[in-house]
Amino acid sequence: MFAEEMHGVEMARDIRARLADIRAEDVVSDLYCKKTQDSTYKNIMILNFSEKLKIIVKANHNSNPQDDIGNIDWSKVSRIKIISIEVHNG
Repeated sequence: MFAEEMHGVEMARDIRARLADIRAEDVVSDLYCKKTQDSTYKNIMILNFSEKLKIIVKANHNSNPQDDIGNIDWSKVSRIKIISIEVHNG
């Protein structure tokens, strides 16, 4: 089903706007949202745009930028792959 059918036209517009925000920024760390690094996979970031919308992304460089201790350096990640878009109605 399309997002419009599942969650309404307004949610579909919000998703499109957030995807445009992602495209507009040079690096993931510049996005204006709450960011949570996945505790299991160090190259996964959860972008919490609101209580209703989360976009899960993966660092997607040939060689992902890392800090001194081997964690992804999200301030240098400019290539991502969207893993999922989660919409919650409650």
